[in-house]
Amino acid sequence: TGSGKTKTSMEAIVDFIRTNLTDNKPSNIIWFAHTKELCEQAYDSFKSIWQYRGDFPVNTYKIFGNTSYDEVSNCVEKQVSVIFIGFQKFHSLLKSNDYHELKEHVHTRTRLVVVDEAHKSLATTYEQAINFVSQMPNCRLLGLTATPGRSNYVVGSNENKSLSQYFSQSQISIINDKLEKINDPLTYLQKQNVLATIEEDPLDFAFDLKKFGYTKKQLEKISKKDDGIGKKELDLLATDPHRNHLIVNKIQDHYEKQKSILVFACSVAHCMILKHILNTVDVESDVVLGNTNDSKRVDVIKRFKANELKVIINFGVLTTGFDAPNLNTLVVARPTKSVVLYSQIVGRALRGERMGGNKKNTLITIKDNMEGFPNPEFMFSYWKDFWN
Repeated sequence: TGSGKTKTSMEAIVDFIRTNLTDNKPSNIIWFAHTKELCEQAYDSFKSIWQYRGDFPVNTYKIFGNTSYDEVSNCVEKQVSVIFIGFQKFHSLLKSNDYHELKEHVHTRTRLVVVDEAHKSLATTYEQAINFVSQMPNCRLLGLTATPGRSNYVVGSNENKSLSQYFSQSQISIINDKLEKINDPLTYLQKQNVLATIEEDPLDFAFDLKKFGYTKKQLEKISKKDDGIGKKELDLLATDPHRNHLIVNKIQDHYEKQKSILVFACSVAHCMILKHILNTVDVESDVVLGNTNDSKRVDVIKRFKANELKVIINFGVLTTGFDAPNLNTLVVARPTKSVVLYSQIVGRALRGERMGGNKKNTLITIKDNMEGFPNPEFMFSYWKDFWN
């Protein structure tokens, strides 16, 4: 995360077009993503790079959000089309009784499929979409993710193995100037100032579920789950005044140092609680939730990137597709055992100087004794044994 997966893959797409798609036959490249923001970012990135490096006209299409299939229908007549489409939008296309020519075209004429956040690929609707466009013998499949796994369990679960096999167990590696494979890409990219180094600032908080009537059997059941923290437990954490006091004090400290702060809260209610408490100590903040309307979300993020707003609080929204190089401080105020989720969260603070970010960022985690956090040092190599 933050190392330039999107831009790197765009360079690969440009090279692929210039070396493989010059036969004047209608051909497609399809970029799948699960959110409108990720599709938009990818579309803008490709357009800027092709304008600089492209050497013949290429048609680009945005099919996500409220856009219609009508515009992309003319791709059947074009030489090269690059289609940026959301999974849900494509799923609706497959179910439609119309657009038969378009569906036949993307099924038979797609030469390259790129899947953003590829660890989600085995979700039913995602897999159906990918399979529909990638079955021709001359079609390549490329997945992008900072977390090439689906489960914490490296034994006793087939999810990770299934994901790696779906992508032929082939993982693209970084090589150095001597053409040697880099086995620790995180440290390598930090030394190159592509990624920021992480200064950890853990806050210990003794949260005992036993005082809420949890039995030993219930606690054991929670500890054995991939991510055993349910809504009930998160709600209990969200309303604990002492825990919130620790969080607010730490945010206030960094706010007074003019730091840009992103907070991951336990729940929607927790977001509002923290915002209210911060307001009482003259710390301006705003909240981004799943139901926040698009214009409000865009405005909040724009103000944050412009350093007009110093604190954003969110719950489960800004783990992916959120790019704010000015971010200095990440506050993880929700516990999780999920390596995938934690990796995505920590990735928000990894953008280094060469990517417009910082040399070093601070990671503040609330170390609730009910659950442990993964270690940032190993989380990006956690699933390496499943890949060649």
